Amino acid sequence: MPRIKGGKKPKWTRDEIIIILSLYKNLAIKKVPHENILQAYSNILDRLAKIKGIKSNDNGAPYRSYSSVGLRIANFIHLDDFNNPNKKGLHRFSKLVREIWDEFSENPIGLEQEAKRIIKSIDSEIKAKNPIEYDVGGNFVSEGAKKIIREHKSRERNPAIVIQKKEAVKKEKGFLACEVCGFIFKDTYGKHGEDFIECHHKKPIAQMKIGDKTFPTDLALVCSNCHRMIHRTIGDRKDCLTIEELRKIIAKNKSK
Repeated sequence: MPRIKGGKKPKWTRDEIIIILSLYKNLAIKKVPHENILQAYSNILDRLAKIKGIKSNDNGAPYRSYSSVGLRIANFIHLDDFNNPNKKGLHRFSKLVREIWDEFSENPIGLEQEAKRIIKSIDSEIKAKNPIEYDVGGNFVSEGAKKIIREHKSRERNPAIVIQKKEAVKKEKGFLACEVCGFIFKDTYGKHGEDFIECHHKKPIAQMKIGDKTFPTDLALVCSNCHRMIHRTIGDRKDCLTIEELRKIIAKNKSK
């Protein structure tokens, strides 16, 4: 397996740049996002490097740091503002960055399809190499030799939108609470539970089509128990419960 030597990393690949351009387009803002979002995408590029057989330095540094992801975003900010006399962003970039911008900047559906294809290939490769430990942002259970993967992602859910949702709620309320039962992880687990909560798509992901956009208002913050109950189907019911339906179930049983 090739190793990165002397701290110098290989040039950015087409797949990497497409993933970061997809992030930029999904954010729909002309500024470098919070480092939590950049770190999430740094982790995706780390996994991409691993399936390509590239190993990081011995110092444990990621293949692409969150700051280097931020630099690519700054390139796209510059290209997006190219006709603006007060251009912002970073104007130094490779020919490949410009080529991919020209190819996809006006083709959001094609960009989303390509980014999802790349991320799906990462997940599939990691799953094939290490099925027991496979957990790339989704929920999963293992039952003996048979591995059942339950992906709860909006077709490779963009982690940026989840982080945006959490930050918006925390800014508004000062804490993250389950929208069904009101459970707050930090109250029970202290610092260990701070900022932890799961995200649920209000619109069933099975109904989503390629090109559909997900906004923070499309997500609900829920505790792990409520999340499981939302997705549990009983009898002839095929679809999951709504947030409101689960609230009514809890209220009904509390009143007994």
